[in-house]
Amino acid sequence: KFYEKKIIWKIAKFALKKNKKVVCVGEPDYKKLRKELKNVVLIKNGVNLEEFDKVKNIKIEKKITYVGRINFQKGVDLLVQAFKKLPNKKGFKLNIIGKTEDLFFDQLFKEDGIVFIGEINNRERIIKELKSSYCLVFPSRFGEGLSLVLLEQMASGRPIICSNLDSTKILKNSALFFNPGDEEDLKTKIEYAIKNKIKIEKIAKKSKKISEEYNLDNTINSLSKIYKVRKLKWEINQR
Repeated sequence: KFYEKKIIWKIAKFALKKNKKVVCVGEPDYKKLRKELKNVVLIKNGVNLEEFDKVKNIKIEKKITYVGRINFQKGVDLLVQAFKKLPNKKGFKLNIIGKTEDLFFDQLFKEDGIVFIGEINNRERIIKELKSSYCLVFPSRFGEGLSLVLLEQMASGRPIICSNLDSTKILKNSALFFNPGDEEDLKTKIEYAIKNKIKIEKIAKKSKKISEEYNLDNTINSLSKIYKVRKLKWEINQR
């Protein structure tokens, strides 16, 4: 977080104060920044629920899926190591979708049962990959705002295993949480998910319901109000 680094925050705060509005997309950042800035507003990230609702009749496969950037912060290496340690994978595979930012990960994915798909730019295909997964994993070590990836996981209606971060608290009790950076705890949660299909399907319904609070239409409407007010004031000042 940039506001946790004194020198960077001093420069950033000076610049942010010059803006009419500073938009935060997640509540944790908003709560911290509003103590220092008067021009902060909270407009949460949103997910296009219609996109997900249009993709139907998807068969659930024996795959555990990660979607997102692939680097140290995102904790993909933790996920791979945890998956490798499973004593009995019961036919499950681990699908990794995203762009690698380090050659280290290219080598890490060369294991049996791990499928590195790479970057997917087709929205419908990404949604199908999410909705056809047995469960999804959000293994970030630290430093997440309100992640669009997490919102899309919620909108897919599939069970989620995720790091217990400030930003993932929006899931409340509708996910399997593990301690950030704890490979062993992550392994335990994956094992639990594999053994308890009925229980994790129930919590998946809860996360799907919570995603409705983050409908993209609400985000667009809130942003539009800010820009309309600014535009109107500018037009008045020009008269």
